[in-house]
Amino acid sequence: MLDNLVMSARAAMLSYLETHNSCNQRELVSYVRSMIDIKFRKDGSFYHNHKPIHMLATILAYKELEREDQIKITRMPDVPFPATDFRSNFILCH
Repeated sequence: MLDNLVMSARAAMLSYLETHNSCNQRELVSYVRSMIDIKFRKDGSFYHNHKPIHMLATILAYKELEREDQIKITRMPDVPFPATDFRSNFILCH
């Protein structure tokens, strides 16, 4: 289950960064979580089902993408690697 969520989070991140070029952590995490925690009802409507595993999948996804040099994360001087915070900037590597 976690592997599927991480794969979905990676795809959502790359898609978002392709259209926005760069963004801060809060913006990216908000978008990705909204994409991976959607649950559909039988009538076709949907709702967001926030769970801690969705946040874990999001973090694992951006750590993997950074390690694979698909994204670059710019951290503030007071934030030690590999930590990130809301000020961290995410950029798609081309």
